Amino acid sequence: MLSVLSSLVVDENGEEILEYALLVALVVLVTIPALNAIQAALKVTYVSWNAAMLRCWQMPEPGHGGGC
Repeated sequence: MLSVLSSLVVDENGEEILEYALLVALVVLVTIPALNAIQAALKVTYVSWNAAMLRCWQMPEPGHGGGC
């Protein structure tokens, strides 16, 4: 394993691999918070939609009509 790493340091292809690894790391670091934000937004949307649907199934007060 050590010989592979040392050959990557000497060889110019090692620089390209390092650049790609840094690029992948950057993409991962940006993607994880973005996915967390999307998850939070979807949760808020689902909870509000679910609450609206549950209100549709409740019996209306007399004289107030009903339905959605």
